[in-house]
Amino acid sequence: MSGGDDGSDDDGVAIVIPELGESVAEGTLERWIARSGDRVARDQPVVSLSLDKVDVELEAPADGVLVVRALEREVVKPGDVIARIVPPAPRDDARERRHDALLAAIAAAPDDDGPRQVYADFLLETAAPLRAWGAETTASRGEYLRLVARLKAGPGDAALIARRDALEPLARATASSLVPVRGTPTVEDGFVVGFEAELETLVEAGERLFASAPIRALGVRGIDRSGAAAALLGLPRLEQLRALTLAGAPGGVVDDLARIVTSPRLANVRRMTLRGLTLDAGVGDALARARLVHLELTRCAVPGAPELIAAVAALPPSLETLVLRGVRAGAADAKTVADELRAATRAKVLF
Repeated sequence: MSGGDDGSDDDGVAIVIPELGESVAEGTLERWIARSGDRVARDQPVVSLSLDKVDVELEAPADGVLVVRALEREVVKPGDVIARIVPPAPRDDARERRHDALLAAIAAAPDDDGPRQVYADFLLETAAPLRAWGAETTASRGEYLRLVARLKAGPGDAALIARRDALEPLARATASSLVPVRGTPTVEDGFVVGFEAELETLVEAGERLFASAPIRALGVRGIDRSGAAAALLGLPRLEQLRALTLAGAPGGVVDDLARIVTSPRLANVRRMTLRGLTLDAGVGDALARARLVHLELTRCAVPGAPELIAAVAALPPSLETLVLRGVRAGAADAKTVADELRAATRAKVLF
């Protein structure tokens, strides 16, 4: 992210990346300890930074409401403004309810641009504090969303593109703050469109998550736990997913992978990633019934090379790309049978 102030005219105190030490030019924003919109106290730890060989925590410089500007896993440098502590804004319950209703309409129709345009107009016309945002932040978010829509509709001049790019960090941070769930968001065009979290978190907060953002890609950690298939398929709005990641602990086994990948509720998933799982010889038969165009296996294991080749041969004809990263076939790496794997499928095989 760029150094210095982010240009917001919100009142409050900036949280600035300090000098990180001699020979340390940058770090990674590892984790927000407090979430955007939380009330925090002076000297309360709010964010963890990962430096070369040590993690450090930054504290709130004042009492107030945390307004996050930088996302987790971003690279940050001394002088970067990563958040502000602002005074609590007077709350207008009717305005907040209108905002939440417009956001829910976007979440329910992720492919429809109409609700997004109505939402952008609302933000610009409100010109008043919303959530933990100041009036200027609210208006800037609306401006960004209008610019995105305009530039998608046709070519834009360099000034419009530059303005959109300048507002993008603020738009990403405000989008992330709207999701009231602990996890890792993926932001696109000013909205959270992907989210990864522990299965237990998704079960507990799935309704809130899917009501707050147009989620198209879901990452589920802990899929190797007992009863995970039933828990996953009980989540709301799975029908709108286009991408799904299922992750477990190294060597984890999914009890009922076939039930998951063949569920009618996941029929629109076209991209799937399996991560850290031990797969049985029938995984290809299960995946053959899914209409995937992209499949990635990362740090997975199958009993042996013949089983891996058979599983690949059973993959659906719709598959265009198969990615194998760190896949073990018995005692061997999948790369040792690369020729056989490429001969077993029409998909492009990448390692």
